[in-house]
Amino acid sequence: MAVRTAPAVCAACARPAPPSVKEPEHPAAAKTAVAASPPLQLVLRGGGFDRSGRRRWWRRSGCPRPNAPGGSSSSTRPSSNLKALTNGGDAAPRLGDKIGRDTAIVSNELDLTAAGTREWGTEAAEVETSKKTLILHGTKTSAVLNSVLSDIYHLKRDNAVKYTKKNDNIRPFESGGESSLEFFSLKTDCSLIVYGSHSKKRPNNLILGRTYDHHIYDLVEVGVENYKSMESYVYDKKLAPKLGSKPFFAFIGEHFESAEELKHLKEVLLDLFRGEVVENLNLAGVDQIYVCTAISPTTVYMMHCALRLKRSGTSIPRMELVEVGPSMDLVVRRHRLPVESLKKEAMKTAEHAKKMKNVIKDPVQGKLGKVYMPDQQVGKLTLSNDIKGLKRERREAKKNKEGSKKQKVNPE
Repeated sequence: MAVRTAPAVCAACARPAPPSVKEPEHPAAAKTAVAASPPLQLVLRGGGFDRSGRRRWWRRSGCPRPNAPGGSSSSTRPSSNLKALTNGGDAAPRLGDKIGRDTAIVSNELDLTAAGTREWGTEAAEVETSKKTLILHGTKTSAVLNSVLSDIYHLKRDNAVKYTKKNDNIRPFESGGESSLEFFSLKTDCSLIVYGSHSKKRPNNLILGRTYDHHIYDLVEVGVENYKSMESYVYDKKLAPKLGSKPFFAFIGEHFESAEELKHLKEVLLDLFRGEVVENLNLAGVDQIYVCTAISPTTVYMMHCALRLKRSGTSIPRMELVEVGPSMDLVVRRHRLPVESLKKEAMKTAEHAKKMKNVIKDPVQGKLGKVYMPDQQVGKLTLSNDIKGLKRERREAKKNKEGSKKQKVNPE
């Protein structure tokens, strides 16, 4: 697809067009020796603009519109989002910023057409964000299941997308029935799926799934029993887990190691509720715990508790668990493990470059290297008196001495 950039000179008045918007530097960019990225260019096509993108430049720069009576300028103002991404706004554009409803900056060149958005959207992000969860309703759901989905959304509201409309054509465990799930996963950029449905054969049915490259990776189907919602618990609201905090996990019971179904359920629950993966952890941000107890090879009792720290007389505080909900029994019904080829592809990791010896990276001076020179043994070098330069200096000194004597003998 051909991508056209904004013209350098306005076609209406021959004035220079506004300069291209440059991508702002990271605060640490001044301290590093990394080359700056090329300037960010907005490519404006379609959606009411002409094919060269001139109309937006005229409107934003105040140039008269061509073929307009009296050369009057357009009174239509650019959108606030586009204005913020140009020199007319205070906000600095960054990769990933939203321009419109379905358009974001994903590269140094941007096409605002639908085709351009789809093309640029297929590129992988340089920095992967935390996993998002997609919550869906089936053809029919019960009041219990609606409450379960609402509580899961409340626990993951910082990284979750919830659709409340019913979906008739989703059958995750049937051939071809997962196409709608994959479509919604691609549309919302979610890699975790929670799907609820209710029927006479499978009441209060909850399907937990993961995707890889927006294709179904694995699925676990559980039935919800003995459910207690978050609203039914009475506790000090100061103990409520904070948004973005990290949880503990406690898996109690030998069936998590012996039963294949519970092994699989354990992996999915960890992926669903662990949040963003971090390298360092502040203990003040760990204020909740998920306790999962294996009652039988197919049944797990799950409860969500807050942590209360009390004095213990030592430097390590004593922790108490305060149940804040939800709590439920999860009965495993069906599960589908990932295909070996897809699992092998998903488990691939980037190969780390070999460490270069005697090379360090300094935030100010950039890349620095150490060079070790062999011992030159200067003390063992042979020095000779037959040096041409030394002989020349001696001859010149002798001539100067003779000349000074002649001047003393024959003064003029």
